[in-house]
Amino acid sequence: MQELFGFASLIKDASASRGDSDARLLVAAAGAGADLFITGDKAVLKRKSVGAMRIVSPRDAWLILFGPEPAA
Repeated sequence: MQELFGFASLIKDASASRGDSDARLLVAAAGAGADLFITGDKAVLKRKSVGAMRIVSPRDAWLILFGPEPAA
């Protein structure tokens, strides 16, 4: 786990509305260059994307990253 901190970087707080913590988090993630934002929050999933960053469920993220499960 410790080696993951080498990939972390500090970014500025997002300029989204201070009252909308979801929007602030999404804008910050997109601004940091994230390709995917993975969440189970249905309200956040409805947004679909922020810029080029796609907002997906954990299952959709699995399919995007690893492809469909092999047929049994």
